[in-house]
Amino acid sequence: MFEKPKKLLYLYYEDIFSKMGEKGIKYLLIGGVAVNLHGIQRATGDIDLLLAMDKENILKFVDVTKELGLVPKVPIKAETIADAQKLKQLREEKNMQVFSFMHPDSPYICIDIMTENYIAAGRPQDIADIEALEKYGERE
Repeated sequence: MFEKPKKLLYLYYEDIFSKMGEKGIKYLLIGGVAVNLHGIQRATGDIDLLLAMDKENILKFVDVTKELGLVPKVPIKAETIADAQKLKQLREEKNMQVFSFMHPDSPYICIDIMTENYIAAGRPQDIADIEALEKYGERE
């Protein structure tokens, strides 16, 4: 009745983070998986990352996504971000901001900054995450 797909893609966090580690990619884990790492269990359907914005790092990340068969969901092509001129243009014309949330010992966002971002976003899941983190999460 149903034809078996020719290729199924099953990836686990370990596959993605191991490959990024092998390539020496500089990143910060944010979003639902970061909430999990702070001790709160919640389901999430994606992995949210912030990358160091140097050309070499971005291109290494693009290579990893291609190797793993992943398609990044960004409003612009990742290769565009690696181009210094185009990045400058995005900053000037689109008011794109670049900043760091990284704690030097942990490759994921700290609770305090995550809370600030989630309050600003104001989505129901973000508010629920804040409440859970305040009640059960580990503080630094």
